[in-house]
Amino acid sequence: MKLLYVDCCITVHETSRTKLLADTFLSAWQKAHAGDEIEYLDAKALDLRPLMGEALVQREELLGSRRTGEPSFALARQFAQADRIVIAAPFWELSFPAQLRLYIEHISALNITFGYAQDGAPLGLCRAEKMLYL
Repeated sequence: MKLLYVDCCITVHETSRTKLLADTFLSAWQKAHAGDEIEYLDAKALDLRPLMGEALVQREELLGSRRTGEPSFALARQFAQADRIVIAAPFWELSFPAQLRLYIEHISALNITFGYAQDGAPLGLCRAEKMLYL
């Protein structure tokens, strides 16, 4: 089983309470599921830009021609292929970090992480049955 850990523990404080909570959870997970693979993604280090203008046009063209194997969809494929997902990010001011919002924007990709049924109902295409937000 593959657990995807998305670290978006952004803080200006010396110690991130969210990071401490995530480290505790991951340690317990590793003890309980010794054979599982944990794939670490440092969302803070990603150079993500809002999808607008030419970037959005290019993305829509790739999706329209079903070229989902392109490098620009690597994060979406990684997310869709995980068996379990843990996202660690602070929740302050009734919101979460902008970097997490950008990550979600980039992984939301038609025919990778979601699709539509013939009646127009949205369908989740991710393999993970569970996601935990810490």
